[in-house]
Order: sequence, then structure tokens, then C-alpha cells
Amino acid sequence: MPDYIRIRKSANLAQGPIRPEDTVAAHRDHLDWLTRAMAEPWAGQRIVVTHHAPSPAVAGTINGLSAAFASDLDTWIGKHRPDGWLFGHTHRLLDATVHGVPVTNTSLGYPDEVEPGQEAERLLRGLIDDRGIRTGG
Repeated sequence: MPDYIRIRKSANLAQGPIRPEDTVAAHRDHLDWLTRAMAEPWAGQRIVVTHHAPSPAVAGTINGLSAAFASDLDTWIGKHRPDGWLFGHTHRLLDATVHGVPVTNTSLGYPDEVEPGQEAERLLRGLIDDRGIRTGG
């Protein structure tokens, strides 16, 4: 992953580039925060929005780099049951239902990845209304 060469721990270049264990620690910290937030009382919909995909179900073809684009939070999703999960990053317009929870990719992608005339459909993916989340289907 080029990220582990290019991204630094801080502006202090002497600290060196991030390491996989740094990103794992950040992931755990953020997931702990999200778990606590999900436990708070809330009367409305609970929609999780992340950059990273939360499930292998929306990762596309699984290979050695899949973990850089999609986590395996299927068990977490089943336990905490958000009303939906929106994510980006992969540019793959893959949607899934994980334990009854819609997981929707809202990536626009690069300009050459959007078919002419499909811009509006791409922009409306993930639109949230009183019926839930709009997906590509």
C-alpha cells in the first residue's frame, strides 16, 4: 500500500510513516467510539457514514488488498443494527444487506468512471428519507 510510504504520523517527518498497526489502532479507537454512540438513546434513524466499506459483501473481488478497502464488521452490524450504513472509497457500486441492514456505496468515483447521463443517479445514491436509504436498486 502506497499509504504506508506517503502518510506520516504527524507533520514531524522524524516520526516516520504510519504503519499497519497505527491504522489498526485508529480503527479500534473509532469503532469503540461508534459502539458507545450506538448505545446512547436516540429516537430517530441511526445511519452510519464512513469512508471505508464495513463489509466484505461490498468489497468486490477479494484479494490481498481487500482489507485496505473494506473491514469485516458484519458481526458488529448484526449486534448493533443501525438503520443503514453509507460508505465510499471503493468506487464500486456494490450494495448489500448485512443482517437486514442496507449497506450502500455512495462513491461518485473518478469522472471517467461515471457514464454520461448517470451523474444524477450517482449523486442520489444514499439519499435518506422517511423510507430509509436510496440504493442503486
